[in-house]
Amino acid sequence: MGKFFNYVEMLPIIFRQLVESENYKIDTTLTEGRVKEILSESIPVKGVYLMYDKKVPMYVGRSRTLAQKIGTDERSLGEMQATVSKKLMRTESNNFSTMKDAREYLFNNYSVKFIKIDDEILRAMFVIYVATELSTPFNSFMET
Repeated sequence: MGKFFNYVEMLPIIFRQLVESENYKIDTTLTEGRVKEILSESIPVKGVYLMYDKKVPMYVGRSRTLAQKIGTDERSLGEMQATVSKKLMRTESNNFSTMKDAREYLFNNYSVKFIKIDDEILRAMFVIYVATELSTPFNSFMET
C-alpha cells in the first residue's frame, strides 16, 4: 500500500484523539503563552485545532504555529488573523456590528481542542477529514 493510504489509515485514530482531548474555553486567559504551557513546548508546535460554539463544532484549522494561532491570531480584531470572528461577522443569524462584538461572543461561547501533528500532508488531510466528519459550517473548500 502507498504512502497516501498510510495517511488515510491514521485519520480516524487521530480524529478520536482530537475529539477526546481536553476542551479549553477561549477567553482572555487562553493566550499564546498559556497554549505553549498546555503543549509543554516553548518552540512553535504544528497542529490542528477544532473550535466549538458551546458544544457544536464550527471550524477546524491548522497551523505551523499552533499556540500563536489559537492564543493570538484567533483573538485578534484584525480580519487577516481572526478567521472565526470574521466568519461570525458574516453569518446572517448574528447581529455583530464590529469585530470586537464577534470576538466578545467568541470569548463567551467558544472553546477549542487541539492536537500536535508535525507532518504537513497529514495536517492538510486531517483538516478536510475532520471538517467532513463533523460538518463544520465555517470550513469551506471552495476555490476562489
